[in-house]
Amino acid sequence: AIELFYPSLGHSDCIERLEDASRNGGLSVVVGDAGLGKSLLLDVCLDDLALRHTVVTIRDPHEIRTDTQLLKAIISQAGATASGRSGISLMGDLHELTLALLRRERPLRILIDDAEQLSSSQLELIRTMLSNVVPASGAIGVILFGKPALIDKIDRRQGLALQVEMRHTLNPFCRKDTAGMIRHRAKELGDSPLARYHFSEDALNLIHSRARGNPTQILQAMSLSIGRVRTLQRTTIDASIVLDAISSPRRTDVQQRLPFDRFAEQPGERPPAPVVLFQERSGQGLEGG
Repeated sequence: AIELFYPSLGHSDCIERLEDASRNGGLSVVVGDAGLGKSLLLDVCLDDLALRHTVVTIRDPHEIRTDTQLLKAIISQAGATASGRSGISLMGDLHELTLALLRRERPLRILIDDAEQLSSSQLELIRTMLSNVVPASGAIGVILFGKPALIDKIDRRQGLALQVEMRHTLNPFCRKDTAGMIRHRAKELGDSPLARYHFSEDALNLIHSRARGNPTQILQAMSLSIGRVRTLQRTTIDASIVLDAISSPRRTDVQQRLPFDRFAEQPGERPPAPVVLFQERSGQGLEGG
């Protein structure tokens, strides 16, 4: 949920730069290692851009293998019907749609996640899209979110690299942002059980160092620590609890081997599969029956 998004220093800087770049359209590129919040950042940008733009979102380029599929996906999400069948005719349809949206003051913005999965021909297609409009007209803008390999793929294509208006590299959180995100999550969840727990400063230091500032790993350590302190029936989480929680793989391993939620989804009229219920008792491990 966007409400759970924590505007770290790096994320806030990226959003401000994207806001400036999106006014003129063109190509913007945001890269970062896995777990640094690129997909959530895309959702935040989508929520903001949708107020004054026609926004198209491609979540998984791996599912759109051909150039024509990519063009059709963009045209249909933009609210039009593709009449052409070939890549050339579809590009013409997209160009007409782009100009029509600009006249309606709802210029086209295309957001693509996991963009390092785009093929060479699809990247060339993006270059052609941007070349078909007047530079700085704001008629079309493309924002690519991906892993660092995306930069190499772009730089190998001089024509595409020259169209990049903005590049931003997401970095791991600093210690201040680690603490801020944990407290932000607790505050946004309000009256949920999470709001009852307090992380001490030494616990925050340990989570930051072990997660190396990676937001996804920070939240995993946070979740494991809360699960551990609930077992102990306490509300304050210190470094010893965090260390015990993140250093005990048996709990995570067992949970991964017991996907209870899948049993409820079994089709047909057959009786559900038998389930063995495990319960943790006083931190002494898992006992089953």
